[in-house]
Order: sequence, then structure tokens, then C-alpha cells
Amino acid sequence: MNKIAHTYLPVLQCGNCVLVPMTVDLVNSDYVGWLNDPRINSFLETRFNNNTLESVKSFVEHQISTESVLFYAIFSNTHNHIGNIKLGPINFAHLHADIGFLIGDEAYWGQGIATSAISALVKYGFSIGLKKITAGAYETNIGSIKALEKSGFRKEGLMEKQVLHDNLRVGAYIFGLTN
Repeated sequence: MNKIAHTYLPVLQCGNCVLVPMTVDLVNSDYVGWLNDPRINSFLETRFNNNTLESVKSFVEHQISTESVLFYAIFSNTHNHIGNIKLGPINFAHLHADIGFLIGDEAYWGQGIATSAISALVKYGFSIGLKKITAGAYETNIGSIKALEKSGFRKEGLMEKQVLHDNLRVGAYIFGLTN
């Protein structure tokens, strides 16, 4: 498996969403708003940042220029950009990567879109030669835990009191899925 050029990433069809390779043009005030909204970013490390249009554009530019990252926008079937999903960085020596995702538009929460997006990107990751994909989730992030488990991931461990969430120390699960 060699490095991957972002410009050659395919569009991935899901049952209830479409994954489109991310571009800087998709960064707008709605996207930045997701990252700054305490309800939406509650389980994201980005909640500790002051996200601006410029900083998010810079982040996206970096991700799409990195040959070990597959970064996608999640679109609803009504063609709205509703979130993002990323596979990477890919470890090309050991053929594994981490997956992370965000459904930023709350109107689409609880509809199985994260599960569909995860499943589609995992399938693609395995098709290009990955042997294992991992993910993390705070033990209090029930939505992400359900989406990962429905996508076939299993809990491999719990790092107790690993992170701060709502002013409490909580654990963080490590999930894994092998090909």
C-alpha cells in the first residue's frame, strides 16, 4: 500500500448519505459553527479551540494535502453538507488507521447516518489494503458508541478517567475492527 493522493479519492455511496472528498470550498460559517457549538462539540477535542473560518480552512488544507489521510464530507440525500469523516493517519507499515467522524447538523442526529458513513469508509479502507481500523469514544458518548458497534467495531479497552467531559473525569473506549 502506497500513499494516497486526495484528488483520486472516490465518492462513496451510503444508504442514507454520500461521502464526497473534502475540499476547502466546503468550509463555511455553518461548518465553523458546528465546531464552536458546545452541544455539537461536546465530545470533540476541537472544543478547546477558538475555531475561525481561517483556522478551519487551514486544518482542512492540511488534512487534504496529507497523503496518509482520507478526509470526506458527509452529505445527506438532500445534498446538504451535514458532517465529516476521516480515516487516518494511515500507518502504511502496519496497515492500520484511526477513524473519526462528526454529524454537525443536529437535524440528522439519530438517523443512522454516522453508522452508514463509518461502514462505507471502513469498507473502502479495507478495499485499499488496510488490515485494522480503530476508533475512540468517551464512555459517555452513547451516540458514537452505538454507531461504532453497529458498524462492526468492538470495544478493545477502556482507559479509565482519561478525559474531561462536563467537568468530570470519564473513561475513553478504544474500538477496533479487523479485515
